[in-house]
Amino acid sequence: MSLFGPPNVEKMKAKGDIKGLVKALTYEKDQTICQQAANALASIGMPAVEPLVAALQDKDQKLREAAVQVLDKLGWQAPNGQLEAYYWVTKQQWDKCVEIGSPAVLPLIEALERGHAAESVVTTLSRIGVPAIEPLINRLARSGPDPTLRAHLENSLVQIGTPAVAPLILALQNEKTRHAAVAEALGLIGDPRAVEPLGAILRDPKNDFYLCSDAARALGRIGTAPAIEYLIDTFKRYDVAFNAIVAVATIGSSALEPLILALEASEILVRVGAIIALNEMGAAAVEPVVAAFKKDGLAASKFAAALSTAGDQLAMGIGAIRNEKWYKDKYEEKQRNSGTRQPYGPYRYEHVRSLINLIDPRVIVLIAFFRGEPSTLDAAIQKALAKLD
Repeated sequence: MSLFGPPNVEKMKAKGDIKGLVKALTYEKDQTICQQAANALASIGMPAVEPLVAALQDKDQKLREAAVQVLDKLGWQAPNGQLEAYYWVTKQQWDKCVEIGSPAVLPLIEALERGHAAESVVTTLSRIGVPAIEPLINRLARSGPDPTLRAHLENSLVQIGTPAVAPLILALQNEKTRHAAVAEALGLIGDPRAVEPLGAILRDPKNDFYLCSDAARALGRIGTAPAIEYLIDTFKRYDVAFNAIVAVATIGSSALEPLILALEASEILVRVGAIIALNEMGAAAVEPVVAAFKKDGLAASKFAAALSTAGDQLAMGIGAIRNEKWYKDKYEEKQRNSGTRQPYGPYRYEHVRSLINLIDPRVIVLIAFFRGEPSTLDAAIQKALAKLD
């Protein structure tokens, strides 16, 4: 191939420069040269087959497609197995890949890595089924920072479904394959068998933030009573508490009773987490909290006393619970003035903790629901008081 000008196809053909001709198949500036190179390779015949077959595994989609066209002209018949799979993947003949089965898995995963026909590849891997599970998990466990590839690998396992659960659990329990994406895949499948191993991840302080965060979200998706128990227990951990709180809140009505019971837990961080989680759940949590509080004969007086005695601490605590913008602004101002950087989660927790020391957690939940601006009470607070009489 010329160093500065376009490839000289005739010269390369005369010299038997098969490597140069294969490279010329993807010459972007002139499609005529690409076609001339394809014709030259076809005329060379069998000596060109091996380099063209090797090109089927190249990352360049255009080169792979050109190689297939020349191989077809030569009447090449792919041998059974992986080479045949590379050929059919390039031609996007997905039924052929399913027929090949296990040898097609690696070429299909490589296609996912390139982002080639991802939706069809995911479906094809799921149709291959069990033989694809282990390679998919191994690739998922080293999926790195590419969110698109991770999503495609996870989706393949989710479409395979139940047969993938036990291997995913084993991967989660193996240090070499323990990965946040493995935890997420288990949550997306939603099989209750995953609850205990996911809960074990949360209870091991050696596991990193990202793994624990995805384990929490996975438990939230599964949403069974044991999953809720693990999540509420995770409120004790400053690092992943908010992920656990959001996960519980997304479960919905089945989490209400455990969260209301958690308002009276002995550990203050559990009480804090329960308050924030109930607030995240919004209106659906109001009536159950009111009903739980009405069992206390002094409910109304406790409510009124809380409003009259807490002062500024009430405003800051409720601002923290509701995650108000003005509260975030105060946090940012303090960070600038102090010259230090305290993580927002623990900063927010401290204000809720201080409030709990003064007020019954059930009262705090109800005030937070009906709180308006930090300096005033919403009229709806009066309706809540009326319900407690």
